[in-house]
Amino acid sequence: MAAENREKSLLSRAFELFNRTFAQKKANDDNFVTLLSVAQDSPQIRLQLLSILRHTPFQRKSLINTWLEDLKLAGAPRELQNALSALLDEDVADRALLLLQESSS
Repeated sequence: MAAENREKSLLSRAFELFNRTFAQKKANDDNFVTLLSVAQDSPQIRLQLLSILRHTPFQRKSLINTWLEDLKLAGAPRELQNALSALLDEDVADRALLLLQESSS
């Protein structure tokens, strides 16, 4: 009986962790999609993102981290910070660059 309760408790905690992780990923994805949408509508933001995304991965991460620190100090919305944080991932940054370049054409 005790082993069964521990097993249920473990499964319960694993399920809760999965749900929280999935919910956070979905929120980050939504924020990222919103960021790209804004970038497509705003030439200034699109140009700023393009100029950052065209750098080498090391330089890009440095620029994004600097921008994130500036946003934190300015009290920018957490959603914006989360969306920009996604660009620290090289695959995400490469895809974003392609999407923004396509929309500039």
